[in-house]
Amino acid sequence: MSDVVIELKNIYKTFKLNYKEKTTVYETLVTTVKKKSPSQTFNALSNISFSVKKGEMLGIIGHNGSGKSTLLKVICHILPPSQGSIKTKGKIIPFLQLGSGFNGDLTAIENIKMYGMILGIQKNKIAKKIPEILEYAELESFKDTKVKHFSSGMFARLAFATAIQSEPDILVIDETLSVGDLAFQQKSFNTFLDIKKQNTTIIYVTHNLDDVLRLCDRAILLYKGFVGDVGDPKLIVDKYKTVVEKSPDYIEESLAKEIGVYYQKILKRPPDVIGMLDHFYRIKKGEISLNDIPSILKNSEEYVSIHG
Repeated sequence: MSDVVIELKNIYKTFKLNYKEKTTVYETLVTTVKKKSPSQTFNALSNISFSVKKGEMLGIIGHNGSGKSTLLKVICHILPPSQGSIKTKGKIIPFLQLGSGFNGDLTAIENIKMYGMILGIQKNKIAKKIPEILEYAELESFKDTKVKHFSSGMFARLAFATAIQSEPDILVIDETLSVGDLAFQQKSFNTFLDIKKQNTTIIYVTHNLDDVLRLCDRAILLYKGFVGDVGDPKLIVDKYKTVVEKSPDYIEESLAKEIGVYYQKILKRPPDVIGMLDHFYRIKKGEISLNDIPSILKNSEEYVSIHG
């Protein structure tokens, strides 16, 4: 396992949410005296386990709210997990919110220097790279302009051109390849391919399924905060299209209820999210029918271990 550079084991990330506003003087006084507000917890990530090898490109897909951005922040050590462990080897550079360290009242050159240092690039190195960065971003004429006067496209180009100088061991990307106009997107995509050829480990979250198919070595389907499946990109993309995209509420309620009844009768427990996802996929692909679920459960290792 010496070539493994990212390893997550049983990761959970729970957030506490305030779900009720104080609407009366009494409620305000009560919560003030108790020194806490009414709240509930939300599991953004549940029991996440997987590993990534050096030089591998792993695509992560899933519906909005499935936990993709939270997972990236945990991998980058921006957010600590509530439970579980994560190990990483090498320098990680996150492309999550390009230019989040920019100051609008500073010029392009000043921001390149500051952003470069935030990314861990040595001061003298980033200073030497300034002409190259400005040329790449096509902003030579705006080097002394405060970035608050930049368009969103100019801002993104400058941020991307600066960030790619960081030479990471692990690159974590959240839809960054869509920055700028079409011509710049192609340029940044070609740069991205060059980085990939340098045996850099890449974690790539995207809604562009074509990118996953043509670039990634493996893919993960994140489903309601769980790893729904991991493996060959073709299978993962097909499962996403079949189950997630074709289910407006990401779940077929009537089908789920019927499957749930079988689980309770046969396994004496409610169905887990991952098992339910797999049943949905196989039913929608025509591989099995709802009536096949009882025999599948009775032939499962779980049932055999209980009943012999």
